[in-house]
Amino acid sequence: MNKRVDQLTVAELVQILNEHAPSIPSQKVTKSGKVKKVKDPNAPKKPVSEGVAAWNAVVAEVLEDMKASGWTHPETGKPVTRKDAMAEASKRKAAEDPEYAAKAEARKQKRDSRKNSDASEHKDAAEEATKEAEKAEKPKKVLSPEHLAKMKAGREAKKAAEAAVVPTAPVPPPSSPVASPTKKKAAKAAPVVSTTKDEESEPEEEWIRKMIDKKKYLWNPANNHCYRCEADGSQGEWAGLYDPKKSKIDTTVAEPSEE
Repeated sequence: MNKRVDQLTVAELVQILNEHAPSIPSQKVTKSGKVKKVKDPNAPKKPVSEGVAAWNAVVAEVLEDMKASGWTHPETGKPVTRKDAMAEASKRKAAEDPEYAAKAEARKQKRDSRKNSDASEHKDAAEEATKEAEKAEKPKKVLSPEHLAKMKAGREAKKAAEAAVVPTAPVPPPSSPVASPTKKKAAKAAPVVSTTKDEESEPEEEWIRKMIDKKKYLWNPANNHCYRCEADGSQGEWAGLYDPKKSKIDTTVAEPSEE
């Protein structure tokens, strides 16, 4: 071969390296040009421990027994293999040694747990990949120009309505009926005299709602005049003079005349 190294193809380089591979028995060049370590067939085998050797002997003996009995796999119907012999040897040893049985069961549970965990991870990954694929395949909703124009007009109308709102002045709360009770009957004049800021007159009489003998009354502490209090808070019929010390109403006193 009269080619330079830069003129050789990958296949030719691999062939040349493999020809010189016997000098490096632990390495092999793949077709892609990568160097891969291989096991040296001439390397001496590592010695096994006494326990492993004893176990191998038991498995070999069980294998011979199963072959002699014509054992076949219950599901596949295939002849016995070393793997089947190892499972049978493990069962026999577990039946004889409870401690070995407990350890074997623990190892089995650990393997099952690892398998279940791996299966769960694969399932989750598959579900996630399916969801992502569905999202990618789902077409996006495209709005028409007419729909976009309607949405824009609605937003502008809402802004214009909000800008046109004029705040109203707060309404003052109504005055309490206690300060100025009025009679329902038009024939009687109300004993309450109201004043305004522009007028100066007699001070307004103070009437107090009071429960007397479980009934509501309007009482004037200035003169102890007492009237019945209607359900709506207005002044009712004359009751009499109220005695604050005795908490009683003297009903024999006539209503003062109105001048």
